[in-house]
This record gives sequence, structure tokens and C-alpha cells, in this order.
Amino acid sequence: MVWAKTLSSVVVAIASMLFAFAAGAVGNVVGSRIAGVPTVWDLSLGHALTIVLGNLVSLSIGTMLGMVLRSSAGGLVMYFVLVLLVPNLSALLATSQHWYKELQPWVDLPYAQSYLFEGMQTGAQWAHVVTSVTLWIVLPGIYGLRRVMHSEVH
Repeated sequence: MVWAKTLSSVVVAIASMLFAFAAGAVGNVVGSRIAGVPTVWDLSLGHALTIVLGNLVSLSIGTMLGMVLRSSAGGLVMYFVLVLLVPNLSALLATSQHWYKELQPWVDLPYAQSYLFEGMQTGAQWAHVVTSVTLWIVLPGIYGLRRVMHSEVH
């Protein structure tokens, strides 16, 4: 059951991005025709794949929260806390505390995840993404999986 839910998150992440890319391509062609400018295709395959990976990370947060909290309503609230409140608090802390500014890319998942959407440039950015995904998704996901596997079936 857990694998089916996880697989469905992966399928939704990939399918939604394929739809978004198709809609973007149509919009690019139509928009350039309306504006009378040449159509520009400047998204590389590598960048497109990191965007899909970024979307997959976002949906993985929901899957992880579902396993940890075992409550859809609680998971929804916590998702919005994690993606809306925590990044703002993290940015505030980074502007006021020098020690955290250097730590932020390693522990702030949305900050590190932004590299995926902007296009990865360095090995350090990949390290930031892997570290923050491990801290915010993998480790809590393992805990949640253990909770689900050891719970009683009602």
C-alpha cells in the first residue's frame, strides 16, 4: 500500500510536468506569434529534468507527511507550514545570523530545491539538495514508514 502511494506520487509528478511542458510549448509558440517575435527554445534537457526532479521532491514531501502523521488534514496543514512558513523564517534567520546564512543551503529544503528549478550549476548545489532532501524527506520518511509498518490494521 505504501509503495502504491509512493509510486502514484512519482507518476503524478512526472505526468504533471509533462503536461506543463506541453502547455508551455504551446504558449511559447502562440505567444511568439502574437508578439511577432521569433520562437525561442532555450530550456535544455538537463534543466528540464532537474525541474521534474524539483516537482518530484515537492510531491515527496506530501508522501512523507502522510506516512509520518497518518492524517490527511494534518499532512495538508504541515505541508503548507513546511513550504510557506519555514522558508520565510529561515530567510529571516539567515539575514540576521551569519552562522545560519552559511548553513541555510544545507538545511533549508525550499532554498536548496530552488537550484533544481533554476538549473543546477555546481556540485555544491547538488550536495545541498541531497543533504536537505535527506534531512527533510528521507529520514522522516523512514520514521513514517516504520510507523505505518508497525501500526495495527483497523
